[in-house]
Amino acid sequence: MISPAHQTIIDKIDPEKRQEIQQLHDLITSVVPDWEQWETKGIMGWGRYSYQGSSKACSGEWFHIGLSANKTGLSVYIIPSDENGMLPEQAKDKLGVASIGKSCIRTKSITKLNLPELEILLHRARALVENT
Repeated sequence: MISPAHQTIIDKIDPEKRQEIQQLHDLITSVVPDWEQWETKGIMGWGRYSYQGSSKACSGEWFHIGLSANKTGLSVYIIPSDENGMLPEQAKDKLGVASIGKSCIRTKSITKLNLPELEILLHRARALVENT
């Protein structure tokens, strides 16, 4: 199932990337089907948590898993971490051709990603969120 907020974002994506973003959306939703789907700053999010930084200006709500498209590619955000650090960083050598940030996996195309490894990370993220 896809939320209206997510469908609106997908509908606005360049047709060349739309199929890939839909495939990633379906993968994420298959792992976390019961998590709230919402949107923030043009990013599709699954799950929600509140955060408070060291200043009042640095607080709000964010997603546990996110997905977005831009002119150069696709980004998957996996926010949960464990005692070994951020999940994307832990798997950077297994994810295929991608630029890995602390919590972000950027790629030009999902054909270059190791989707089974991405799915493992998504399941790990779900377990971390639901076991806290």
